[in-house]
Amino acid sequence: MHTMTKNARSFSRCLAVSVGPLFLALALLFAGCATPKQVSEIVVQSNAAMLAGQFGLPEPGAATGKPAWEEATDRIEAFIAAHPDQPAAIAPLRIREAMLLLNYRQSSLAEAAFNAVAIADLHTDRDLALKRSQETLLWWFANSTNNAWSATDQNKSQAAFKQLKDEQAQLNGSPEIRDYLAEMRAWIGLSAAKQTASTSHARELVEDALNVYAEIFTPDDLKMLSTGQEQLPDPKAFGPDVRRRLRAKAVLSQAQKLNKDAELVAHPKNALFDRMMNP
Repeated sequence: MHTMTKNARSFSRCLAVSVGPLFLALALLFAGCATPKQVSEIVVQSNAAMLAGQFGLPEPGAATGKPAWEEATDRIEAFIAAHPDQPAAIAPLRIREAMLLLNYRQSSLAEAAFNAVAIADLHTDRDLALKRSQETLLWWFANSTNNAWSATDQNKSQAAFKQLKDEQAQLNGSPEIRDYLAEMRAWIGLSAAKQTASTSHARELVEDALNVYAEIFTPDDLKMLSTGQEQLPDPKAFGPDVRRRLRAKAVLSQAQKLNKDAELVAHPKNALFDRMMNP
């Protein structure tokens, strides 16, 4: 395996876009005097800020002149301060706040938001999975675009690989968050393969990444990916299945490029993935 090249830096830039938080339709629990309108307004504002950070879009207008992420987190903090006795409403907002902060590379603040959440106060598969994945998320968002990993990063990538596989296995009833974490695991595998000096180990990482990733795709998904004839609805109407297939194309495109450039001769078990990897 060669050291990082211009192509590798391009790979890292692709990761910067692809590994940002997917748009998660966060359904929050409401309790006491915290009204659905109050929370829904926070959700809308933080969604806009999150998407702007993820895709490099213009930030939504801020009344205070602060960055969009800061104004959104200020609003979350104000809500929490006004409703300290409503942990069922506060905890999911903290998880949302952590993900927003990660998207803007505010790692220390994101860690503080995660740490403020007691897992007993979370009640959805999505929020529980994100809380359990806290260490993986904090490491990955801080290091996903680095050109070189330390020995510590290599160890953390191995831990993340195992942890995300375990999460994927127990989230089949919640496809949105399952797909999000499964895709993250695939990117971690591709990145780890890029970092190793051993061709055989890189091949194993790519094959493992894609073998586990392939498990989230239904026969209909694979048929649509095979034909390449996705009929796209209005973006606002994208369901988990459409997003899963669209994002798979980016993962498989990078996997195919890595397989070719590094001469890995990787062959994932899924027949379609294998054909796409080895055209």
